[in-house]
Amino acid sequence: MALEEQIFHDLGRCTVGLNAPLQFDASVQGWLQLLSGRTLVVLPTEVRADAVELLRLCTQRRLDAMDCTPSVLETLVTAGLLAPAQGPWPRALLVGGEPIAPALWERLAAARERRFYNVYGPTECAVDATLAVVEPGSASPHIGFALPNVEVHLLDEHQQPVMVGQRGEIHIGGAGVARGYWRRPKLTAQRFIADPFCTQAGQRMYRTGDLADGWRLAPSSFSAGRTTNSRSAASASSREKFKRRSCGCTACVRPPSSPRAAEPQRAWWHTSRPTGSRWRIGARG
Repeated sequence: MALEEQIFHDLGRCTVGLNAPLQFDASVQGWLQLLSGRTLVVLPTEVRADAVELLRLCTQRRLDAMDCTPSVLETLVTAGLLAPAQGPWPRALLVGGEPIAPALWERLAAARERRFYNVYGPTECAVDATLAVVEPGSASPHIGFALPNVEVHLLDEHQQPVMVGQRGEIHIGGAGVARGYWRRPKLTAQRFIADPFCTQAGQRMYRTGDLADGWRLAPSSFSAGRTTNSRSAASASSREKFKRRSCGCTACVRPPSSPRAAEPQRAWWHTSRPTGSRWRIGARG
């Protein structure tokens, strides 16, 4: 479990709140916490709909971690999440599903009682593919770097790496990529394509439809978008036509700090491996 290494390991045998509906892919993360010996508190629907009651329950049950969308997080902040009287519960919040507004990001980064994590990834890639810690010094919203066993590539319409500073579509490879859509071979062929960056034969990567810049990829509904109407494997039947629409889901890729002038500057990608250096960056000519 990638999030186990990055987040939950430091929390130990904690209490986790299941805030996502059971039909939502994010709920799988909560159930998996049971396998690690943690206590899982299923948050009632009526409590999840009331920010004040939700914060009260977090304190009563001493929830260490919980996931939510930025929209829900906004209501929690309004209800007093960041106020001293709320105390330290929950200690960690995993935020995903929508872009975090810059103003909210700044408030979260200044919080000292708890930690906030911005997670990004589609159902087709085991939900979470990248992680960003919202902390002081991160001036604008972004979704961080690839989680262990995940590869993130920025490619153009021909599936070629974009030049540094240009916008490309996020493609995700690695161990978490699904096999395809159930009984949808045509759609599977469109979205799950061969991974030319992987040394193992037969590996595929997923076209997310999300756009990002190749230097620093910060999510913004004004500067980022989607090339396609990608949808989760559980409900991929109704959004197959290509069109653009606003989105805020992007990744974070940086080139080496001092590339040699003679080296080609055509492509940069981030790779997270279970062994060796945590982050690997490469260039293709």
